[in-house]
Amino acid sequence: MTSASNPTLRKKRAPAHREKIDKVCVICSKPFQVFYSFRNAKVCSRACSSVLHRKTLLIKKCPICEKEYGVLPSNEKMTCSARCGAMMRSGEGHHRWIKDREKVCLQCGEKYDGAAGWKRSKRFCGVPCYNLYTKINGWAAAVPIGTVTQDPDGYKRIKISRNKWKPEHVFIVEKAIGRVLTRAEVVHHRNGNHGDNRIENLQVVSRQQHMRIHHEAEQIGLKVMAGEIEIVKSIVHPLEGVEV
Repeated sequence: MTSASNPTLRKKRAPAHREKIDKVCVICSKPFQVFYSFRNAKVCSRACSSVLHRKTLLIKKCPICEKEYGVLPSNEKMTCSARCGAMMRSGEGHHRWIKDREKVCLQCGEKYDGAAGWKRSKRFCGVPCYNLYTKINGWAAAVPIGTVTQDPDGYKRIKISRNKWKPEHVFIVEKAIGRVLTRAEVVHHRNGNHGDNRIENLQVVSRQQHMRIHHEAEQIGLKVMAGEIEIVKSIVHPLEGVEV
């Protein structure tokens, strides 16, 4: 027996309020279906409904970066971002933001806006300068080539390559004479000041000569302290005048 011959077996049609109708979301333009009872629906989901029924945003101006931002009337947010809020709570406020914003690239020396994007915590104006600096100096936190530091004993060192440092007085002398010093040669400071690396104050001597200079200078100092020698003019080192 078929449903055509038996009217009682025929599928009943759903009531009008249970029929689904096709609609298009006014927010995301996505097609969706709703029951006839919800024929006035305009959106397809709760997310689109929150956008549709969102309250009018209030436009505020951030007191730190002076950027305009929108918030709901019930929101008591005073700054545009968490970063600006931290600056406000620190007590420095706009002055600190200006200080962070005005930055100079460590590689090219050009000024850039340090308060935008990935540049906030960086020291370079862009990725090319960052890559070039790390290629030359080794890594981003490394000091640039040519940096001079001073040891506790007074000697200065200079960075000459990516991972190499050299005593500044040796570097200056080798650059002046156009060759590398041998193992038997040392650089002597004529006035005894290890930090005075002027070329006229540097003298290339052998290790034996260097020891003799300091020995004689020590003997002269002891005699002066004992009152055996009275200084009437400047004392000249025995090797004074040796050309570099």
